[in-house]
Amino acid sequence: MVYISFAANAQLVPNYISVQARSLPQGRWLVGYNQFKTPVGSNFDSYGKYDAFSEQKKVHLKAQTLIQDDPLRGPALEGLLSSYNVQSSTVLGTYDIYLKGDIAADIFTIGYGISDTLGIYITAPYLKWDMQTAFVFKKSEKMIQLLNQLKQDGQAQAAVDLETGVSAGVVNALQKNGLSSESLNSKSQALGDIQINLKWAKDCQEDLCTSIDPFIILPTANKMNSNTILPIKSGDRRWAVGLGSSSLWSFSKMSSGLSFNIQYPLPGKTEARPPLNTLSTQQSSLFTYDDNVSVKNGLKLNLHADQSLILYKTISFNLGLDYQKKWATEYSGDLLSSDDYAKISDESEQELTTFIAGLSLNSLDLFLKNQFVIPMQVGLSGQWPLAGINTSADFSVAGNIYFFF
Repeated sequence: MVYISFAANAQLVPNYISVQARSLPQGRWLVGYNQFKTPVGSNFDSYGKYDAFSEQKKVHLKAQTLIQDDPLRGPALEGLLSSYNVQSSTVLGTYDIYLKGDIAADIFTIGYGISDTLGIYITAPYLKWDMQTAFVFKKSEKMIQLLNQLKQDGQAQAAVDLETGVSAGVVNALQKNGLSSESLNSKSQALGDIQINLKWAKDCQEDLCTSIDPFIILPTANKMNSNTILPIKSGDRRWAVGLGSSSLWSFSKMSSGLSFNIQYPLPGKTEARPPLNTLSTQQSSLFTYDDNVSVKNGLKLNLHADQSLILYKTISFNLGLDYQKKWATEYSGDLLSSDDYAKISDESEQELTTFIAGLSLNSLDLFLKNQFVIPMQVGLSGQWPLAGINTSADFSVAGNIYFFF
């Protein structure tokens, strides 16, 4: 499901700077905070093409849709269009959907060392967004010709009524689904899906450490807000299980890390709405909210590699490459058409390759030598999307801080 799939549910957001393979010592705690922030304005479409959001989200307005969705002007418009031999399938124009705003994710983590080789970690994401949406109607050549013909025939008022009906198209669709013009703007916040994972790092050496990381996802995310045009999801709201592994090679002045994880979401129920560029959907049902959709599949894979260079004692420069893939989720239900569910399923497939560069400060070694007061790790990074499918193409910033005690 890709309304603002690229960041809305934090599915495809690399929220770390470097690979962590070692677990906590027995009896030790970790408390961490990550923040990810990105503007929204451009993304990669379903073919991997980079473009502005407005170039990818277009709603075509057909004559039949205009007639059906306008209870006041519908009959008169039908007679008018019929008299000029305008077919019901004729496209009168296109609504370009312009979007701007920001999405931020606050990610809280707590960890505990069960033993020197086994730790447990709980991560809870909290999303905040502030979005503004605008619909701009662009007339088709057929529409321009029809308006000119009406004016030449002395039916200037009929031309005005037709343009008024077109302008009211989106408003009528909103009202039919219990929405208002205020739904064009959305400012809200919501809890995401909580993750619980174990990190088992056995036989770690000074220069090499490898961990096995099984995890489970809890469906704790808030429900989709049905009162906004862009129904941002803070999580999948599905149970999921997964397995990962991390390896870290340490040298005198640098370290190299590799990690992967794979996640399998279990079948369940969720909510959905047709994508804004679904041509099979009538204007009146464009914003229809289905809160009882059956879902299955949607496997996720993440691969990550990074290189860290110590610049001065506790300060390191980090470079990373992150690849994430989400296979299509299958949606089915009774409220929408089969074509709409198929379109939602098609747009749920995602892929993103990101280049990451940042700085980090790690005081653990100095703390153990009594040369630093607080055992902590702080990081700040920039993240540049290189390629993707149905994901964000906007630059983002991420920061984190961890305390150990």
